[in-house]
Amino acid sequence: MLELCEAFGRLFEDSGSTRIAGRIVGWLMLCDPPEQTQADLVAALGASKGSVSTELRLLEHRGTVERTSLPGDRRNFYRIAIEAWPELVARQLRVLDEFVALADAGLSLLDAAPPARRARLVALRDTYVHLRAAFRGALERVRHGCADPRRRHKRGRSS
Repeated sequence: MLELCEAFGRLFEDSGSTRIAGRIVGWLMLCDPPEQTQADLVAALGASKGSVSTELRLLEHRGTVERTSLPGDRRNFYRIAIEAWPELVARQLRVLDEFVALADAGLSLLDAAPPARRARLVALRDTYVHLRAAFRGALERVRHGCADPRRRHKRGRSS
């Protein structure tokens, strides 16, 4: 299980986040029970209390992790937010929108420039316009198909 958590960590790190954030997400995706305290995460991952605390705050702020409580227990527990993944794609869509807007602004600046000079911006814009359309369509399908968070994925098909 820790090997997969480390793989999550490397993927997060390669995507511009931190390795510990990915390890926390990996653990919370796999652990039982799904709600873990900060101390549980520190012990399971062999990470410092400070780094786990910092990353939990950031993951909570981004909507990937949610803080909760359990009846009769005063501690805070953390779990993966059910809507974390569609929201992550929605944030990526906003970045794609920004790239298209920047390309459009650049093309406006270079309106009278020769096509060869504009080609880099045209390629950027065309790429992100197509990706944006594909992501939007996929996100809509995911949101409609995942309306019930209790659905479980079973080796290539939903049940």
